[in-house]
Amino acid sequence: MEGGTVTMPFSKKNLKQARENSTPKMTQADVCRALSDRLGRNIATQQLSDWESESGSIPGVNILELLAEIYGVSIDDFLHGEAA
Repeated sequence: MEGGTVTMPFSKKNLKQARENSTPKMTQADVCRALSDRLGRNIATQQLSDWESESGSIPGVNILELLAEIYGVSIDDFLHGEAA
């Protein structure tokens, strides 16, 4: 869509669930360290908390790809609402 915004289904519940079900279980601080290492810039725990919050912002696709890699799940688990 030229000049428009693309919207996609997204499950914040599954984003948080993937972190809580990761092996080993990861804290928000653990995830932020892993993201920061991969991105080469600091990601604060407040930002991850915002992404996991129902009223918060939605992370970009590049962040979702990294989170899926960190949690060992498919990005589809976040985008299509499949159980993480």
